[in-house]
Amino acid sequence: MHARPTNQARPDSAPPRVVISVVSHGHGALIRGLLSDIREHWNPEQLRLVLTQNLHESAPQELERLAFPTRVIRNLRPRGFAANHNAAFGVFESEVFCVVNPDVRCREDPLPALLNALASPEIGLAAPRVVNPEGGLEDSARRCITPLRILRRISGMMRGPDYDIDADPVYPDWVAGMFMALRSETFARLAGFDERYRLYCEDADLCMRLQSNGQHVILAPKASVVHGAQRASHRQLHHLRWHVSSLLRFFVHYPFYRPVRSGVAKEAGLNSYANADWSVIPAKAGIQNRADSALVRRL
Repeated sequence: MHARPTNQARPDSAPPRVVISVVSHGHGALIRGLLSDIREHWNPEQLRLVLTQNLHESAPQELERLAFPTRVIRNLRPRGFAANHNAAFGVFESEVFCVVNPDVRCREDPLPALLNALASPEIGLAAPRVVNPEGGLEDSARRCITPLRILRRISGMMRGPDYDIDADPVYPDWVAGMFMALRSETFARLAGFDERYRLYCEDADLCMRLQSNGQHVILAPKASVVHGAQRASHRQLHHLRWHVSSLLRFFVHYPFYRPVRSGVAKEAGLNSYANADWSVIPAKAGIQNRADSALVRRL
């Protein structure tokens, strides 16, 4: 059950309240790098951060150096990508919910461009340009998953990114979940990520459901992050099983998604976030309960 969004007055110059959700699976060194980048490059005004520790590890000292409120969720047992981010959603009040992988690095603040994209009410989810550590473009903006596209990828018939990304915004079918910024009211209306998926396809499913509800996905190339992609499904058999299982679930729903793809916006007005109509989602409006977690509050 979700709390009803309420509009709250705030100065026109103030950015919307952004909650960053990061999940660590024993990724202490990666988390420290990400937190250092956020501290160095991001504007701390209106930021909040939720770090979910899926495995037992100490909290990074870098949390104490951030100039905005943070919380740590320590799971009593490991949970999936969807369940962890759904639980983090209810920790703070927010207008924008930002899902970030622990292996993301930031050489600049990506939020201004993403918030400007989300200022358009037609946009429910915004993502940055994603590059690898060498500066090459990652295939984070993708077309709808189909068995044929997968076979063409595996056979080598299809290479390179699905979309040409230059200076103009791109409106893909879906974006990979290493970095997503969503309107909180959109995330709540969709009931968050579908927890029936296991580690794969949660991002594609969310984007397709968002579009079926009348909003669009945008890649804003003025925002950029660095990602060291880890293809676990190529290295571990149980990850491969999860990947195949999630793909089969997605294909079951594919006929439902088919008409959505033709409705993707070709252009949308990008306005200043100061003029946007933001809705605050209260804290404790999480998608799922946190019975398997121990919430640690930083005073």
